Amino acid sequence: MNAPTLASLLSAFFVRYLASERGVSHHTIVSYRDSIKLLLKFAAAQCKRSVDQLSVEDLTASLVLNFLTDLETNRANTTRTRNSRLAAIHSFFRYVAGREPALAALCSPVLAIPVKKATHPILGYLNEQELDQILTQVDRSAKNGERDYVLLSLLYDTGARIQELLDLAPCSFHLESPPFVRVLGKGRRSDEQEPLFQSRPGVRLGRHGARYILLKYLRQATISRPSLARAGISPHTFRHYAESRTMPSGSLINCRNAIP
Repeated sequence: MNAPTLASLLSAFFVRYLASERGVSHHTIVSYRDSIKLLLKFAAAQCKRSVDQLSVEDLTASLVLNFLTDLETNRANTTRTRNSRLAAIHSFFRYVAGREPALAALCSPVLAIPVKKATHPILGYLNEQELDQILTQVDRSAKNGERDYVLLSLLYDTGARIQELLDLAPCSFHLESPPFVRVLGKGRRSDEQEPLFQSRPGVRLGRHGARYILLKYLRQATISRPSLARAGISPHTFRHYAESRTMPSGSLINCRNAIP
């Protein structure tokens, strides 16, 4: 029997193993896909041939280590991103080693590449006055104004991850007393539902789009509240509450009319 090609292993890894056998989230599959795509482009450049001409044997531990170094030096990726890319590579090589024992000797050195320790920055926070100043910048009568207002409000009120909020559908909300929103776990979404937050009709707003929305209003709010000019404010910042916190003006109760 002929040895499996890199293309066939990759296809089986993504279509059968990740999607069917493990049932991982769409978000995870996309993340793994992007990581492997970057690795293959790097390997093709190093081996001086096209991606479709690569073999599993080309993806040596030495090449993977050079790829990880390139991520940090030439692409300016953080240690966290580097480790995320490595996790995807590890997952693929574990799959290959389990499916094709003859390739175990090739996979073992790659699987032995350790994650890199990273220093964790001090996480920022927003107090109520700063949050109110950001929300004040949103023109709720403008196109996408209500969308932006609800997104920023829910980020603060729920403490949810940005991806969890982007996966919400209108049916996730209960607006009768007491109002609440049902947030699914990390990486899960209700794909059969129309997304609540959309970049254009029917298209789910992505994390980069959500970050752009926040930074747009943050820049405007900084003019009248200079304390917001500090570095590190992102959608994740909204998960960290001020030490003494009451519900701000952007609470779910005040967002009723913005929910479709």
